[in-house]
Amino acid sequence: MSELPESYKVEREGFVDALDHISRVCRASRTQTRRLRWIEARARCAVEGGQDWRDLDLPASADSQSKRILNLLAQRDELQQALAAAEGKYHELIMAVARKFPNETRHETALRYIRQAEQQATEPGVVKAALRGEAPGEE
Repeated sequence: MSELPESYKVEREGFVDALDHISRVCRASRTQTRRLRWIEARARCAVEGGQDWRDLDLPASADSQSKRILNLLAQRDELQQALAAAEGKYHELIMAVARKFPNETRHETALRYIRQAEQQATEPGVVKAALRGEAPGEE
C-alpha cells in the first residue's frame, strides 16, 4: 500500500484540527446539554478512534419536539374552546338572575337561589311528592 499524497495529509490535519476545536468548544460551554456532550464525544472519537459516543443517548430530534409542541398547541386550543363554552353557560346562568339582592353580585344571588331551591327540594314532603311523581303541594 502506498503512502498518502501530501495534500491528503494536510487535508486530514485540517479535519483533525477542526474536530478537536469542536470538541474543545463543546467541553468549554457554560451550559452542558446532552446534545453538546454527544457532539463532543463524537468529535473526540473521530479524532482518537473509538466508539464510546454510541453509548450516549442523543436528545430527541427537533422533529419530535416540533410534534410535541404542535400537540400541546392543539390541546391548548381544545381547552380554550371548552373554557369559552363554560363561560357562555355561566354567563347564561348569571343573566337568568333578574334582580340581585342588595350588596350582592349576580353570582352570589344565583348561588343563593340555587341553595334555597336545593334546600326546599330536600324537605320531607317534597321528596315524598317527587317519589310519587307529583309536584309539591299536590296531595
